[in-house]
Amino acid sequence: MLLGLYPPGKNNYLITEEQKYNAVPPVEGFDFKPWIDEMGLEALPYQTTVFPIQMNGWAYDYMLAIDNDNCPTRGAQEDTITDKIVADADEIAQRDMPDFKKYLDGYGWSDLCNYVSWAYTESVELTIPLDIKEMFDVCNTIRKNETQ
Repeated sequence: MLLGLYPPGKNNYLITEEQKYNAVPPVEGFDFKPWIDEMGLEALPYQTTVFPIQMNGWAYDYMLAIDNDNCPTRGAQEDTITDKIVADADEIAQRDMPDFKKYLDGYGWSDLCNYVSWAYTESVELTIPLDIKEMFDVCNTIRKNETQ
């Protein structure tokens, strides 16, 4: 849930004199009177008021959901970026380790690189007959390119 604030001085909500000393945190032995006297009948300084903002998940809020179904322009841009990343991954793999490219083509660079990273980190032997360190380095180069 989101909370909003009315701008200072724009709120008409004041507590009553009867509520003033009752609306305090339940802390035994602590004297809130100086603070209560300073605040007066305002719940927060300068009549600032917190109020809830109704929230709906993006799946229910089709007006505000920014996804490829509700915003075709965004979808087209995402496809363009995805195509470039895949093409760059293929180019990097072909340049740095041509034998690795066929595995990228078969599994997709993201899934395969996640698997290679896991196997390299955990010292797991793969059935792919290639050097895991080289594959790991190629995947890191591809990831570095993705973030630029």
